[in-house]
Amino acid sequence: MSARGAAVPHLHYFSAWFCPFAHRATLALEHHHGHLTYDWEEALGWEKRRATDASVETAHENWYHYKSPTLLKHNPLGMVPTLVSPETYNAKRGDATKNVVTESLVCVQFIDEIVRGGTTPIMSSCPYERARARVDADWVNKQICSKYYHVLVRQNPAEQREAFEAIIEGLERFASWCDENKKSPFYSGEAPGLVDYALFPWAWRLPVFEHYRGADYAIPKTAALASYHAWLDAMLAREQVRKTLPDWAAYLEHIGRYADGSARSKVANAVRSGRAAHEYDDELDDTKK
Repeated sequence: MSARGAAVPHLHYFSAWFCPFAHRATLALEHHHGHLTYDWEEALGWEKRRATDASVETAHENWYHYKSPTLLKHNPLGMVPTLVSPETYNAKRGDATKNVVTESLVCVQFIDEIVRGGTTPIMSSCPYERARARVDADWVNKQICSKYYHVLVRQNPAEQREAFEAIIEGLERFASWCDENKKSPFYSGEAPGLVDYALFPWAWRLPVFEHYRGADYAIPKTAALASYHAWLDAMLAREQVRKTLPDWAAYLEHIGRYADGSARSKVANAVRSGRAAHEYDDELDDTKK
């Protein structure tokens, strides 16, 4: 029960342990731990299918994302994170897509909105600051997070390096934003917010570049990135953040399907075709085809 005696909000959470997009929602759920509850359903995985591209020969070829039938019932696009109200999830009849929340950054904000009082909010109480955070989170998503997949999925070394350099430039800009916050190492305020949670799942995963692309792809310890590294250390110092981290060895194995260019997911299909990861098309890049 909350401080005012109201029922603690409950959600049904369709997720995937390896997915950085879903990781954003997990961070928001754990940020408000004790002030809401949720049931996690692992909704994505890999399955082997017939070959679709004879030119790609790797140990991972012909492995595609499968999506759980219950996820597809509530979100026909089959993307995680997906949040579903208990009423919709348990209903025997009616619209299975009613009271369903999708899109990772929207999920973070929604989770923050349904928790009222008793915990540090993710979003500022100031509408101007909230607006800026939404713009900056979208920038981080497109200019840093999307480039992650170009370094992995694209197999041309020049393209990989170009994407990596763009990530470094993006991290330097993010670091400059953190420099403006005099209260803590975070983007704004004394605790992580929307922009911190937009970036962190990828920031934690960036060391996969060293494993698959070599030491030249390590995130450098430069003066321009000092605030970024301080931010990452501060994020990892938080127990509610550490508890959301997937097993590193398992994640390295998973992301190998992207690193050799053979992954068959909407994001990977978009990047393989030359588009940005955030520009995937639900029909064009559908993995059921």
